[in-house]
Amino acid sequence: MVLKSIKYGDSSKIVSLYSKELGKMKVIVKSARNYKSGMSGKFESLNYLTVILYYKKSRDLQNIYKAEFVRSFGNIIKEFSKLRAAYKIIEILNKSLPDLDPNPVLYDIALDFFTNLNLNESDSEILLLNFQIEFLKLSGLLPEFDIENGNIETLKNITEFNLSNEEIDFLMKFCGTEFSAESLRADRKNFDLEYISDRFSSYIVNNNSTPILFKSDKVFRELRNGL
Repeated sequence: MVLKSIKYGDSSKIVSLYSKELGKMKVIVKSARNYKSGMSGKFESLNYLTVILYYKKSRDLQNIYKAEFVRSFGNIIKEFSKLRAAYKIIEILNKSLPDLDPNPVLYDIALDFFTNLNLNESDSEILLLNFQIEFLKLSGLLPEFDIENGNIETLKNITEFNLSNEEIDFLMKFCGTEFSAESLRADRKNFDLEYISDRFSSYIVNNNSTPILFKSDKVFRELRNGL
């Protein structure tokens, strides 16, 4: 999966990829911006590829030998809420994971997220919240929910989330097995899932080993406000 790409030199790109076998890694793709090159157009965010590379663990940038386009998640870019959710996950993966540290379980969860988000009838807010919770479970950072006292206890404090008892109760069910798909669709209408998801994003930022700045938050706020 292509997470991010930036221009390098006259015609190349430095690309952040996420793979099941090697985890997150940075590669240099020569002639990626030359339209006559076989690499042109492939290394864009939300593209899914198969690649052959010259791998050397001690090297910061791996070299791509060959790349084949498999598919893109084209429906995501057609809807604002889906695009916002997708870039939120891209930033979580790109900024919180160490390079060359594979996690096949997390990879499968991420691939399922993008695959389901690409479906026409998908609920972007539910999918985003579900990914954040699964990410925190794998990281060992999922907070404790205390509905009796109206708190979510984290490693730092019990007021970090600032959610109501009703929202905490919803999250407890969401994290457990009490929700059927039908009841989830019904109950989610009673809550601002974007706000709840943003609280989880803040929690991920505050508990990451290196600082994360979600640039997409600012961009999508400005787009929503018409700036």
